[in-house]
Amino acid sequence: MPVIFGLLVPALIVLRLAPSPAEIMEKNRIQEGVSNCRRIISALRAYAADHGGDYPDKSLANPRGSNEVFRILFKEDIVTNERIFGCPLSPFVPDGNIGDDANHAEALKAGENHWAMTAGLDDSATGYAPLVYENPAIATWPPAWNLDARGTPTRGRSWRGGVILGSNDSSVSLHPLALKKGTEVPLRKHFGTDTEEKDSFEVTMDPATLTESAVLDVD
Repeated sequence: MPVIFGLLVPALIVLRLAPSPAEIMEKNRIQEGVSNCRRIISALRAYAADHGGDYPDKSLANPRGSNEVFRILFKEDIVTNERIFGCPLSPFVPDGNIGDDANHAEALKAGENHWAMTAGLDDSATGYAPLVYENPAIATWPPAWNLDARGTPTRGRSWRGGVILGSNDSSVSLHPLALKKGTEVPLRKHFGTDTEEKDSFEVTMDPATLTESAVLDVD
């Protein structure tokens, strides 16, 4: 019996540490979202390479949202498929129809784009500046997400471990949120000083200096 017991205990420990099927599925979904976000940033940087470092929002007098900005990537023939603008467990699902006209007016119509972006950046802005990220529940600066709706096809939802965010240096990862629950939860603050901590949005631009929202939200 002691020998059998000694064999069973390590086996039970291994079983506890093994990820559940739900955790594996979520990880795979997050990886798909990370891949899509990275490809969107690559397309934005390809556009910037031909436009003096500017991202396409700067070509619009008053951009209304990220759908309008990303549609320019289709007009420039940098992107030809809407698929990368989706994300698992999102209420926003591309239909694959970009239109046959030169302007591709059918691309990324309302309800077909999951990703928000920051207005006013260029490819020389600080590398940690948030550029492309999952649509927020609250699109003011800094934005916040609905952690209580994590893992569901809800506008502004997060994942259990945070939200997918791509920075101006082209890095993309899951960024943790500040709380464990809530419907309006910002990113965890990790830029610190002796007197104040800020998240990556706040350290990019001080909310007190903004005259209008810097978040280009989804339609």
